[in-house]
Amino acid sequence: MAVIGKAYSETKASSGDSDLFAGGAIGVFGSDQGSRAFSIKNVYVYDTVIQSIGEELILTYAGGVFGGIWYSGTFEAASCASIGCSVEANSITGDAYAAGISGQTEGSITVSSSYTINTTVRAETTSGRSYASGTVGRIKSGNVTNNYSNASLSASAKSGSAYCAGVAFID
Repeated sequence: MAVIGKAYSETKASSGDSDLFAGGAIGVFGSDQGSRAFSIKNVYVYDTVIQSIGEELILTYAGGVFGGIWYSGTFEAASCASIGCSVEANSITGDAYAAGISGQTEGSITVSSSYTINTTVRAETTSGRSYASGTVGRIKSGNVTNNYSNASLSASAKSGSAYCAGVAFID
């Protein structure tokens, strides 16, 4: 199975105007209307190719289970897994974030007791920054607890910066 998100623009986007999310089970889970606790548990993604491919100034996020999560209430992703997957985020001049469970989290989010097993995680950009991690690519706010990853990580940037982390990057 393959999940591929591509974004192209006929005109150059302004920095931060465009984000692209691709997830093995859920592209984006988000709401600014949440006032109660919400959880998603026991979501498993097997043998899937997940790609988020963006053009100029498009931030790309790819996650084995979620492309991204943001919620104004309390949210928990627990006991989720990506197994035997390929997760890839590519951007020409924007930043690229790839991770085994979620490309990004923002809000009162907890990712717990989740697993990235035998999965390849890759982030690439031509002139931005690239981040590859085992659990969460970009934590704007939230917590990551009691997770496991044996992911093969790689990040590259031809004229930018590239980073790999076993668990997550905090923004």
